[in-house]
Amino acid sequence: MVIKIQVKIICIICMFFTFGCVCSAMPADVIDTPYEDAVEALSALKIIQNNNDNLFKPYDMMTRAEFTVLIARMLGIPGIKETENSFRDIDDSYWAAGEINSMVKYNNRIINGFEDGRFIPDASITYDQAVKMLVCALGYESYAQQKGGYPMGY
Repeated sequence: MVIKIQVKIICIICMFFTFGCVCSAMPADVIDTPYEDAVEALSALKIIQNNNDNLFKPYDMMTRAEFTVLIARMLGIPGIKETENSFRDIDDSYWAAGEINSMVKYNNRIINGFEDGRFIPDASITYDQAVKMLVCALGYESYAQQKGGYPMGY
């Protein structure tokens, strides 16, 4: 629950250095909360999108697939479903298959699966996994490797 908010804040900090804030419609459950500005900026940049019930659900756990989609949108990488699936537990019908496969094709060091070939997209993302993905997405993987690699160097 806290991870989702922390990850969103980290993303918005990264985005402010690149873009700046633009206003857009707000999900009903973030109005008058401490993270309203971050959600507003990320929504305006189309990094996060409202779901069907117009709720952001900031206290729900974020999954590995959801975070991968955020990183893909942050980097401007469109989802490509016409490619071979990168992990054995992702099929073409999975909602985030395009973004997951695109991220592997774009840079296979940003997201990783497990030794058995699965990505486990619906598992909650850990803090270590989220930080690793952000560090790699921002281009600091070699620095993190010099500091000891995953997870301590990130």
